[in-house]
Amino acid sequence: MLMGRAVSLESGRRGLGAVLRRWDGFILATTCKGLIGNFSPRATELFAASLGLQLAKNGSFSHIVLEMDAKEVIVFLNSDEDCWSVDGALVDSIKSLFNCFSVINCLYAPRDCNQAAHELAKYALLFPDFHVWVCSSPVWLTHVLVEV
Repeated sequence: MLMGRAVSLESGRRGLGAVLRRWDGFILATTCKGLIGNFSPRATELFAASLGLQLAKNGSFSHIVLEMDAKEVIVFLNSDEDCWSVDGALVDSIKSLFNCFSVINCLYAPRDCNQAAHELAKYALLFPDFHVWVCSSPVWLTHVLVEV
């Protein structure tokens, strides 16, 4: 599962995106959602992780590999220590979602591996409603998915 975020400083919007793939690359679902608020980039990444994990939970998936390009967030999510940063409550809420899965691994993935989720997040800046595509992706995302 790939996570992405986008930020528009002018509008105060944040965009979240997630791509849920099977082990062989088959698209199980894609989703995006916009937020309004002055959230930090780290908090926005955490919201994107929450969005993707909620999608996986609702799809009754049990084995999850969460990939994102935010190393600091990956460190927080992989840590057994309490997170005392300003985003600690978000980290805790995401870790509580981990209990919904049999296996979960959180890994760093460079932005070029995460381009599809980032494109979904940019779309959410323009169209902030919650969007989900099951067993597919939006047509405009196909070129990015083919390149991955």
